[in-house]
Amino acid sequence: MNEDRMRLPMHPLLEPDSTIDVHDAVVRAIEQELERRFSANSVLNRLEAEAQLATLLQDRRDSDDSRVTREKHHDIRGA
Repeated sequence: MNEDRMRLPMHPLLEPDSTIDVHDAVVRAIEQELERRFSANSVLNRLEAEAQLATLLQDRRDSDDSRVTREKHHDIRGA
């Protein structure tokens, strides 16, 4: 397993104190969908799946960061 890859932790509802890293499962799901729709090279599908997941996570982080910034701005102006 590649230690440099991003982690995608999940906390199951039945065991909220435990953590499962679902990164590989999500990449595999994207990879399988690419294969189903476009066939092509499995190595390229894996690389694209990793890149697509990284983009999704970055978009989420950017969205979360802008939400926090808006909330802080509102708190400062609203105070």
